[in-house]
Amino acid sequence: MTTNRVIYQDAMEKIGVLEEGGTASSAQDTTGLNELNRMMNEWRIRDIDLNWFTQDTAADTAPLPNWAESGVIANLAVRLASEYRVPVTPALADAANTGLQAIKTVLINVEIEEGQDMSHMNQGLGIRSRYDIVNDV
Repeated sequence: MTTNRVIYQDAMEKIGVLEEGGTASSAQDTTGLNELNRMMNEWRIRDIDLNWFTQDTAADTAPLPNWAESGVIANLAVRLASEYRVPVTPALADAANTGLQAIKTVLINVEIEEGQDMSHMNQGLGIRSRYDIVNDV
């Protein structure tokens, strides 16, 4: 499992605020954790709920599924770029968009698998039309 610090430090590396393998300063720790909490809470309001709960400690394990980490990191990097006045590259913008779409897709599929009972739906009369929309013109 990944810590909160690893999540926001990876995001900071993507925008060049930290060198690869670098360590965030105390101020960067505060900024990174605050922005991570803000973003995840905003996502929950927008029905992108990864069961996040507000984090108080950078060293704690981030309450994220492994499959969502790259999308969260890329989107956090975009948010932090604004904070640090760093331009967002097209590659980062694409990674953030792709990551968010992947997260949404997984969440939609999980919701469908977990609770969508379709037995109440009309099953139809079983009558098939003679008209074939592919072959009949």
